[in-house]
Amino acid sequence: MSDFILFFSIIVLLGFQLLSALRKRNNWNILVQINSIGMKALTLFMIYAMINDLPYILDIILVLLVLNVVGTIIISRYNSKN
Repeated sequence: MSDFILFFSIIVLLGFQLLSALRKRNNWNILVQINSIGMKALTLFMIYAMINDLPYILDIILVLLVLNVVGTIIISRYNSKN
């Protein structure tokens, strides 16, 4: 039951962040919101993998989390130069 509540709350937060990213059209705000949305989506996949006992998916999610952070850093450096 607590997994369902956590899953539902993350989905609601994803919706609020998507609305916030569309409402405030600043490059930096969109970058932070997209990073946060990606983290929460990967957290949803992580919860799914932990519930269904799929350890190989957890490894894939860990790599995607690192790529999400590195991609955000690269894009922020590009934004700061332009």
